[in-house]
Amino acid sequence: MNQLSVIGRLTADPTSTTPKGTTVCRYRLAIDRSGEGADFLTVISFGTRGENDVKWLHKGRRVAVNGRLHHSTWTDPAGSQCEAYELIAEHVTYLDGPRRNGPTANEQPGSTGS
Repeated sequence: MNQLSVIGRLTADPTSTTPKGTTVCRYRLAIDRSGEGADFLTVISFGTRGENDVKWLHKGRRVAVNGRLHHSTWTDPAGSQCEAYELIAEHVTYLDGPRRNGPTANEQPGSTGS
């Protein structure tokens, strides 16, 4: 079974691209370790989920993310082996409100699926 659930805060505003016409949203989460610092994980969401995330999320926003862990490896231009773990989001719940100068709470989707 490959299922991962985390709660964290965005370390920066999300970025998005639209390769092949599908939105791909990426953001980093800081996941608190109760007084021991934090772990950092990249989250990737696609399609409508990605469109909502790029619209409603911003640095510092607290979210709960459920999805699957993805591992990738590659060789960089210098010939070094690289690897990364990323969370592919299936469900994201926004745990706090949007920015005060942003959309009103009534306009915000509280929780959306893929």
